[in-house]
Amino acid sequence: MYDAAQATAAYLCGTGPSDLGDDAQLRKAVLRYNQSGAYADEVLGHVHAYDRLGTAGAEGTTAGRKAFHDGAAGWPASVRNPRSTAGAIAWARQEAAGGGANWYRACLAFVARTYGWSYSGVQYAVDHYRQMPAAMRHDRDRNPPPGALLYWDTGQRAGHVALYLGDGKIASNDIRRKGCIDVVDASDIETVWGATYLGWAPPHFPKGG
Repeated sequence: MYDAAQATAAYLCGTGPSDLGDDAQLRKAVLRYNQSGAYADEVLGHVHAYDRLGTAGAEGTTAGRKAFHDGAAGWPASVRNPRSTAGAIAWARQEAAGGGANWYRACLAFVARTYGWSYSGVQYAVDHYRQMPAAMRHDRDRNPPPGALLYWDTGQRAGHVALYLGDGKIASNDIRRKGCIDVVDASDIETVWGATYLGWAPPHFPKGG
């Protein structure tokens, strides 16, 4: 194949069906063309910037479909933590403003600490979500209450979890600075990392201590 455009299209589309409107599939397609993760991040960034031109936040756009909105507050009676929801959000914001760089690949440890636990008692974020009682898991729901835990499948064993602060924002480790906490749009985990949103759950740490 000698046509450069056709060759690029072959790399991106592959031999089977592809939905390049899905960030996870688009990222995999870009990595077939160029195996640099930084290159893939840059390409996805340009795609999302183009999507937002003139339609930022509009329903039906990529950004609109991935937006998060505040849901009703309140946890089941079985959800008990050393720190309140308001206290957890305040602690997370304080850590983002002036905390250290101790949270590299420690997302589950971070959200447990926000609620006053020294540890979560579970090794991986995706396992923490899957071990939640079924009634507490809100699969793919984008209307979490402030203080909820949001989970993603990153394509790696651990997955990712972050604390929902409200107004579409989360406190997350590693998303802007390795090891540090930053307040970002909840949709950034999908648009920057190409992760797949799993859903949200209340801050339930039955194995925490």
